[in-house]
Amino acid sequence: MCNTLDLPSFNLFHQTPSPHSASLLEPYATGSIRPLVLEEGLMLCHFDLLPKERLCLHNEFEQPLLMFAAFTQGGIHYQHHDFHLQQTFDTNRLYSVLLNKENGQSYYEKERLSCSFNLMLSPSFLSNMLEEERHPLSHLLEKLEQKPFFEILSEIPMSQKMLTHIKMLSHLNAKDPLNLFLLKSNVYELLYEWLSPLCKHDKTPYTIPEIECFYTHKVAGYIHENLLEPLSLEELCRIAKTNATKLQRNFKHLFHQSLFNYISTHRLEHAKNLLEQGEMDINDVAKTIGYAHQSNFTSAFAKYFGYTPKSVLKQKTFYM
Repeated sequence: MCNTLDLPSFNLFHQTPSPHSASLLEPYATGSIRPLVLEEGLMLCHFDLLPKERLCLHNEFEQPLLMFAAFTQGGIHYQHHDFHLQQTFDTNRLYSVLLNKENGQSYYEKERLSCSFNLMLSPSFLSNMLEEERHPLSHLLEKLEQKPFFEILSEIPMSQKMLTHIKMLSHLNAKDPLNLFLLKSNVYELLYEWLSPLCKHDKTPYTIPEIECFYTHKVAGYIHENLLEPLSLEELCRIAKTNATKLQRNFKHLFHQSLFNYISTHRLEHAKNLLEQGEMDINDVAKTIGYAHQSNFTSAFAKYFGYTPKSVLKQKTFYM
């Protein structure tokens, strides 16, 4: 006998998980599935399951992510239907998995307790981390451009120190603000330790082919011509005739800042010019360059220029 549960019904990727998680699980197993969004693009999920009968958790979604799965007790047998992949995830082992399509089944054996600590990172989280033009981890983002994609990148034994560390974190009450602070700081430490072996060091200097250089400059020109219009990454990729990862890498290499920082800074420069002309108030200027709220515009303006929009208006009034 094998019971089956669909993981999507637990809303693991939502900021607020399903309030019915316990009742969904109760007929089939004791224990819990505890997701926790630590910040945008970074999620921790604990699986502590003791099945009453053999249990299959079926998971199907199309969402790119890098996952670290650490099994501190028990283990599972995993099958991915699209890639005809079978893998046993054993206790005291750490697995790193990169994917953009999941259609798999995880089998938990009857009356065998399995505990796992799972960290999931989105491409946006990785992109925000990688500030260098050609970071040794950027090859992971390039792999995710392939669709569909699923790869177990590594499997390594966990030291006793790491096991003890993870077990301690697994039992923290994250509803307590101090515990949450401790949890986050330790997760970042683990990420450093787990991401480091995945770095791919390339000593060859990064160069952009002439045709890609031409289209990247064409994107910059398009931005200036349509600075006050909504600009999407998808739209800019079409102009560059390339994918998002390559466009953002090429743009940063040529202009020494990220694509969206480039857009933001030029819009703020335009806002400063409008304020200096003195014909529009701050709220109207904010809306002109795409800010729905004046407070957000003021914060961004002050962070970039080192002074507030109001001070620009005051200076204009003083010299008139």
